[in-house]
Amino acid sequence: MSAQNSASHNSPLKRTQNLLSMLTHSLKAHPKELEASEIDVRLGATWIVPEIIQKFMQEVFQVPYYLRRDVCVRFSPYTAEWRVQGKSALGHGDIMSTETYGTHRANAYKILEDTLNLKDVRIYDTIEDAEGKPKRVLNKNETTLAQQKQQAIKDAFANWIWQDPQRRISLVKQYNELFNSTRPREYDGSHIHFVGMNPEITLREHQRNAIAHVLYGGNTLLAHEVGAGKTFEMAASAMEAKRLGLCQKSLFVVPNHLTEQWASEFLHLYPNAKLLVARKKDFETANRKKNSVPESPPAITMPLSSDTASSSASRFLLSGRSALFRIRLRKRSWLSTS
Repeated sequence: MSAQNSASHNSPLKRTQNLLSMLTHSLKAHPKELEASEIDVRLGATWIVPEIIQKFMQEVFQVPYYLRRDVCVRFSPYTAEWRVQGKSALGHGDIMSTETYGTHRANAYKILEDTLNLKDVRIYDTIEDAEGKPKRVLNKNETTLAQQKQQAIKDAFANWIWQDPQRRISLVKQYNELFNSTRPREYDGSHIHFVGMNPEITLREHQRNAIAHVLYGGNTLLAHEVGAGKTFEMAASAMEAKRLGLCQKSLFVVPNHLTEQWASEFLHLYPNAKLLVARKKDFETANRKKNSVPESPPAITMPLSSDTASSSASRFLLSGRSALFRIRLRKRSWLSTS
């Protein structure tokens, strides 16, 4: 009987089913592929091969056939620099490069090269100063005209790049492989039970997920908007990390005028929490030795706006072996909370 079960598990049909299941799960984990309308391709993007820029230049600028071997687009991967070889070459009656997309001071090939290298076109005149030495001064009128042509080239490229179906498919595939192949981890905090939390308060879904991110994801930036509940997220993260043995104490560094408000909100969420709340006057010389630390407080709230507070906060951080929020404090630095 066991031999039959083993044979059924190793059958070609079963292996095919397992492979299909693995492939399905793998595809679900991949990020959604972007369409051409969601991709912004600009002149100067280093992932675009020079051949595409060459084709754009020839089609849009209508480069004369006898100049197409002389005017070429080159890219150096070592310096990330673009160069239009033969940019000074002009054909007879080449209106596209001298009027439509260029000027008589800067032709379209020169403007294209500056655009590829992410430079604004500037036109300078050379004059003599009071001592008779040559001096370059910006010609504002010619510069304004050349920059208008530069914008026209950018707009022409944006309209041209997706017109050819084969080029569209190739670029979309290349972009997704290069820049859209990593999917950030998603955190789900629905399973977390917050022991000791005020039963009248219910955290929202994004708050629970943010707490899971703090507990499982290491370094975390809580970049919610004002009023989204970052204070509750940090307080609950500290209490859960303490309960789970992930840290001994958590240090919160906040602006001076928010220390008592911050502690009040913390105690509103966890009424039985033990907190050490330091105010500005606690760091005065006469008061430093009067204050004692409660036995194993789960969180410490301190102000940070002076050299004394900064150095004291650093000592608190260095004494903790595995603090939840590891912050490298520097002079005048602080962690903003709301």
